[in-house]
Amino acid sequence: MFSRFGGMTDERSRRTIAHGRRIRAALAQDQYAPLDKLEQVALLTELNADTLYKLDQAQVTAFKARLPAAIAALGNAPAASLAATGMLPVDVRTVLLAALARFADSVVAAAA
Repeated sequence: MFSRFGGMTDERSRRTIAHGRRIRAALAQDQYAPLDKLEQVALLTELNADTLYKLDQAQVTAFKARLPAAIAALGNAPAASLAATGMLPVDVRTVLLAALARFADSVVAAAA
């Protein structure tokens, strides 16, 4: 709350506030246009792994817009696993995280 009034914040507080803004940007969905289940799982996995720390709030929006194409490039394994068991096995999760980390790097590079 003190950050809204221009109070002096330390580096840790600024990082926490920026992290919260990225989380809010990642979880925001348009009305009547929810994300696909696999896209939601991918975003939550990314947030849990803290891979989105390198993106600012505008880049998170770009990341989300291009996320379906990045997931489609992985093939059917993540979607099939999620549909069959409701979970992602460790090997599929590892592949998903690695691919999405590379994808986040490409979003950062495209913005630069």
